[in-house]
Amino acid sequence: MSEERAVRIMNAIGGDFHGPSSDLIWRIETLLGAEDEVYVDARLMSFDGTHGGVAVVLTPTRVIHAKWSAPAQRDGRQSTARVETWARKGLLTASIDAGQEGDGVNADGDWARDWGEDWPYGGVLSLWYEGREQPLKLPLDSRTSRRKHFRTLLPALLADLSQ
Repeated sequence: MSEERAVRIMNAIGGDFHGPSSDLIWRIETLLGAEDEVYVDARLMSFDGTHGGVAVVLTPTRVIHAKWSAPAQRDGRQSTARVETWARKGLLTASIDAGQEGDGVNADGDWARDWGEDWPYGGVLSLWYEGREQPLKLPLDSRTSRRKHFRTLLPALLADLSQ
């Protein structure tokens, strides 16, 4: 295990007050195994005195998906955390699906121009993996830096379809 790598993951996810606790980061770090991260994305949420979120870490060969929640006043073993991994080569389908009215996802206006090296603001790519009941929808965070990094990753994700 690497503390340096764990710190990189924590910072990439958002290690502020509402971010994940160190126990979740070390679970992710453990599942990285011998590989380093090539993409990290997260959506942090706060509701009814609870903080939580979803994070995705991609390595060259695997997807690591983490979901967690914990009371704002965390005390001991009160959090829920699930961290799982699966092979990227299990990608079956990639799709850009129409969003629902008013949800701001894949709106026609977002796709009506060339974004250059950036990913469209409301753009979401649904990735369907073998054995998964729901698609992995990326990017999770719409900040410009995450969208640009996602656009850079896109050719590698599409190459996973041919493996």
